[in-house]
Amino acid sequence: MDLTVTTFVTMDGVMQAPGGPQEDPRGGFTHGGWLVPHFDQDAGAQISAWFERALWSRRCGRSGRGRARAELQVHGSAGLVQTLLAAQLVDELRLIVFPVVIGSGKRLFGNGAVPGTWGLVSSSATSAGAIIATYRPAGPLTGGEVGIEDGAEVRTR
Repeated sequence: MDLTVTTFVTMDGVMQAPGGPQEDPRGGFTHGGWLVPHFDQDAGAQISAWFERALWSRRCGRSGRGRARAELQVHGSAGLVQTLLAAQLVDELRLIVFPVVIGSGKRLFGNGAVPGTWGLVSSSATSAGAIIATYRPAGPLTGGEVGIEDGAEVRTR
């Protein structure tokens, strides 16, 4: 069974209170509801498709028969998500990145995030300009160097 995280984030990584002003005003956060003007049918359809894969859908009478595997899903919850990421327990990270910059608030990757790389599984854009992306862990963070040699890009590790 996979542990998946689904969350809404701004372009600057804030995930606090996307759905409304009173959702999570902790820390004096005043930008609650930031996703509402940008949430469209495309985003709704993707969320529905992701939620259909949840383990709970089998227990709530939804059609869950014939699926290869169920998922344990976490939706939102910055503290829990950061704890799971730090323990490297997340099998898949599903983001909808909305075209908004807030500058402050709870972030998906806070201070002390574990360095690593993520491989893109799929991506698309909504008609409202949000980016839907699914990632899976791809290993430790590595580095290298990029330069120009004889007019061509050269990468070394």
